[in-house]
Amino acid sequence: MFFKKKKSELSELFENEYFVMLIPVYKILDGADEYKLIYRYPNVYQNAQCYKVAESCEFNCEYLNKCIKKDQLVIIEMKEIGSLIFGNYHTSEVFKILQKHYSKETSYVFLAMKDFGYFKKLKDGVILRKIASYGKADGVCSYPETRGMPCEYEMENKIYKIDMKARMLKDMLKFDIHDVSDLFDYYVGWVNIKNESILNIRIYELEKMN
Repeated sequence: MFFKKKKSELSELFENEYFVMLIPVYKILDGADEYKLIYRYPNVYQNAQCYKVAESCEFNCEYLNKCIKKDQLVIIEMKEIGSLIFGNYHTSEVFKILQKHYSKETSYVFLAMKDFGYFKKLKDGVILRKIASYGKADGVCSYPETRGMPCEYEMENKIYKIDMKARMLKDMLKFDIHDVSDLFDYYVGWVNIKNESILNIRIYELEKMN
């Protein structure tokens, strides 16, 4: 299955909100038609079966956004960057599984909504930096948290840290889509998010298992 050609830009996938993980390798999920993801952690055991439903080098933002909204994973391989894995709030848990599968690599997670931001840099199972503000979606809450050492960008601009004197959770850490986008620019570079750098696009259907 190939995407119908339509003029659109890769940067459009980052408009309004985005849930994306970066792993600096190619052939995520081995490019298989079917792949089993296993996630083991203390007191947690989750499986997810992945089925490839489409593959192409042609970019169609409208079509890919529809796939993401349908709880499908969109994996875009980029020159000199690696693999960008796009999901949504419901499928972003798969990022934890992928972090385990590619634990030797330095992976990044960028979650950005209007009033909520989340960033994590991880390698060898160790969180090098994590920043999360208060947010709520589908009745599930994310609480303000920071871990690890600030990067050079933070040191020169703004170090994100918890305000323990704040009276409300939402005021403990101001970290929203604009802040996440600034960190994405620092670690990945918006200048690199262009159609001509796309090597391949694959879409996976997820079937969660107990």
